[in-house]
Amino acid sequence: MEGSTVPPSSTDEVSSGGEAARSPSALTPTQEPLPPSKVIVSLKAAGGAPQLVDAKKKIKIEGSKEFRVVKDHVYKMLKDKIKGSLFLYVSSAHISPSLDQTLSTLALSFGRQTAKALILDVTYCINEAWG
Repeated sequence: MEGSTVPPSSTDEVSSGGEAARSPSALTPTQEPLPPSKVIVSLKAAGGAPQLVDAKKKIKIEGSKEFRVVKDHVYKMLKDKIKGSLFLYVSSAHISPSLDQTLSTLALSFGRQTAKALILDVTYCINEAWG
């Protein structure tokens, strides 16, 4: 039939060079890893800070929570043993993140992955240790 055109299929479109190209919806997108729903925070004392009981050294927290939750938790656990400031550092890089960073962001950047979990190592001390 003259003058009739066949619309391109939903997966193939004709590019300006005459080649068939896949539509954007048919392409496999490059996906970022999903933030972990839970992060295991492993706590370690430094610089003369009081030690936590072994049962309290690892806590599991929602990945969407802010880093301030970890600080509040440690402060609450040590409230009878410390007076004043509490400093927290992430990983062996000795980075002190802002308190509004999410745990999933910190764990993906500075944590370590095991077969079953994402672990974020946090060192706490009562005097500024690195910095």
